[in-house]
Amino acid sequence: MNISKAEIENFRALKPVTVSLSNLSILLGENDAGKTSVLHALDKFFVGKKLNDEQDWFKHDTSQPISVTLTFSGIPADEVGNLARADGSVIVRKVFVFDKAPQIKSQLEDGTWADIPKSVVETWFSSERFHFIPVRRDLAVQFSMTKTALLGKTLRARMAAKLAEDGAVKSLDALKGLIAESLDEPGKILETLLQQQMHNETVKLAFNELEIDPIEGVDFCVQLSDDKAENVPIENRGAGTQNNLIIALFRLIADLDANHRLILAMEEPENSLHPKAQRQLLSVIQELSANSQVIVTTHSPVFIDRARYENNVLMTRTAAGNSVAKTFNLAMLGDVRADLGIRASDALLKGGGNCAILVEGRTEEDGFPTFMEMCGMSEFQLGIAIN
Repeated sequence: MNISKAEIENFRALKPVTVSLSNLSILLGENDAGKTSVLHALDKFFVGKKLNDEQDWFKHDTSQPISVTLTFSGIPADEVGNLARADGSVIVRKVFVFDKAPQIKSQLEDGTWADIPKSVVETWFSSERFHFIPVRRDLAVQFSMTKTALLGKTLRARMAAKLAEDGAVKSLDALKGLIAESLDEPGKILETLLQQQMHNETVKLAFNELEIDPIEGVDFCVQLSDDKAENVPIENRGAGTQNNLIIALFRLIADLDANHRLILAMEEPENSLHPKAQRQLLSVIQELSANSQVIVTTHSPVFIDRARYENNVLMTRTAAGNSVAKTFNLAMLGDVRADLGIRASDALLKGGGNCAILVEGRTEEDGFPTFMEMCGMSEFQLGIAIN
């Protein structure tokens, strides 16, 4: 499923704001323009817990409710019954009154609002469908075995399936062996994805120090090796490597749930990456958006210059303190660069890949990636650097 439109009211600087979204949406804007608030509003919608921090309210005025209204496409009509409209869309609103559980309704074709069955909410409009990584990457959280952690969500189900295959209750030693076995396949897939993204076949990923405690549950250490270091805990690796691991995990999750398109959100995925690596990362994200919706915020000139213009949304802040969202177009490129205070530096973008295509000038350098995308390919997938 996809979110085609988000209407957010009274949440932080978003009073109100309407954001049109596509398979890959890149939110651009200067600092404090409201980009991050959009992602947090989506996260609040899918998590569905009560809000009791006045900082979440526009100008801290908690007398007015926060509302998040999302228009979805791609949800099978037989899964939601009469909630589906004639065009196949489903409109869902969550209203948050201060320190109270949110109310959730769906707008029907005739404009009225109806209750949504709990099973439908849990299947389509809960945190199972939406994954958000903020700019502060807490790897200890995301790579833990809790129900809400990215890795935990993915591996807990596989562990349960592996245990069910073998039937009865086992000893802790036997359980440890089964769980270790259930980690092998996703671990190998993650390792392969990392090697692709980092153009480094020496990268090795391991889930070491596996422990099972009847009270605390399952715990292990995610470690990375390459041609420079061996078995380094992922939290001790550089921010760029950590970002690549999160993107690889996104790709794994999307692949395992290919029949139910997920919505993946990430704040500043280019954080701590060299511009050349940013371009490679953008290719990975574009590939990921073919099967899952991806929404990111960025300040990267690479994302602005290299992404399709229709994928971008420009966020600005008015004198009144509220945010405004505009669909990006080519005519706005100069204004965006000026607002963000950035200039693309092509000299930093050279290199990467297993081979290179030497082109005559800027036109060809910009045109080749676009031509590849039109053919359903990407320079990342082909391992090509365009110079």
